[in-house]
Amino acid sequence: MSTKRINPNFSKSQAAEITKRLFDLTPSEMDPLPSYWDQNFYLATVDGGKYVLKIFNFKDSENPTLIGVQVQCMSFLYQNGLPVPAAVPTTSGQLMSLEEAGYLHVLDGDPLKEVVEALINQYKTSVIPKRSSFRSSLIHGDFNDLNLLVQPKENGAHRLSGIVDFSDMHIGYYIYELAITIMYMMMEHPNPIEVGGPVLAGWESVLPLNEAEKDCLYTLVISRFCQSFVLARYSVLLHPENAEYLMITSKKGISLLHQLWARGKEEVEKVWFEGAAQYSDEK
Repeated sequence: MSTKRINPNFSKSQAAEITKRLFDLTPSEMDPLPSYWDQNFYLATVDGGKYVLKIFNFKDSENPTLIGVQVQCMSFLYQNGLPVPAAVPTTSGQLMSLEEAGYLHVLDGDPLKEVVEALINQYKTSVIPKRSSFRSSLIHGDFNDLNLLVQPKENGAHRLSGIVDFSDMHIGYYIYELAITIMYMMMEHPNPIEVGGPVLAGWESVLPLNEAEKDCLYTLVISRFCQSFVLARYSVLLHPENAEYLMITSKKGISLLHQLWARGKEEVEKVWFEGAAQYSDEK
């Protein structure tokens, strides 16, 4: 799922909090205004002021230099008498503020948010320091059951007959591809935790994991669950008419996420790696 140039989707209360925190303005009225990529609010304050709060889209926010040039040009024209908006500085004197907002607000009031926040902290402490040891290449990026075609065999088993949907292909870490695969295979298996064993055995028959990759696999599988849930919830806000499709993973996977989290890294890894060894021995 691509998040490139996704529109911001702040609520009125969130926009009001930003206005108060950054500009020390107390809104008496706040209404959304039309915008194509960004998000704009008309703002009236208790002291009679009238403003427009502009929140840039996530993609353009990755280039603060360009946004800074836009703001400086607007200010230059205003100061020279042209009828353009005047940029209001923040309380710290800046003409813009780069905020790390992300998507977690879509889980406000949901107990799942605590798990996601804990997982983010775990990712920062246990995965990021080891990424320099991860191997990378061109990966599929979305190896899930909906993108796999299978055909029945005479013995009642199935064989892989096709792989589709290459729209998420990118240069990424091999271990991320494996984590994505395990996560989605768990969704369809009657013994979801155990499915990591045979998937891991197949993977390592071609590309054995190094120690850093092994140590991060559990966290990365849970990360994919969390990423899928949060982006699905966010996408539903933008496209409620497509909610049934967008929430496929969430409907099936929330209980699996809680199972993985409750059993913990050590126990789940034991199931996966011992299962992989047993499966390899049987082959």
